[in-house]
Amino acid sequence: MHTLRYSDGKAAAESFPITVDCEPWLGTVTISSVVYAATDLADGSDVTSTFLKSAGHTNTTLLVKPWVQAGTAGKEYEVTLTITNSDTSILKVAIHIEVIR
Repeated sequence: MHTLRYSDGKAAAESFPITVDCEPWLGTVTISSVVYAATDLADGSDVTSTFLKSAGHTNTTLLVKPWVQAGTAGKEYEVTLTITNSDTSILKVAIHIEVIR
């Protein structure tokens, strides 16, 4: 799994997409589909339905854009992207995001 940190943090009221360029990890394959999930790192609970805006997610053959929203100030979340590629291989990417206010 590749782990990234969203260094800017986010405010609880903010809602926006984060662009992840997967090209360096893909080689000659492309992205076919993506499953998005979110976890509260403090207690391991699944917060997919509250921290991610499912209608906002997009992807191309090389980029994935999960849409983040909400959260609680002072907490850190992990967004996990499970990416199925054109050759059926699986790529996993985790993004750590801190809610700063």
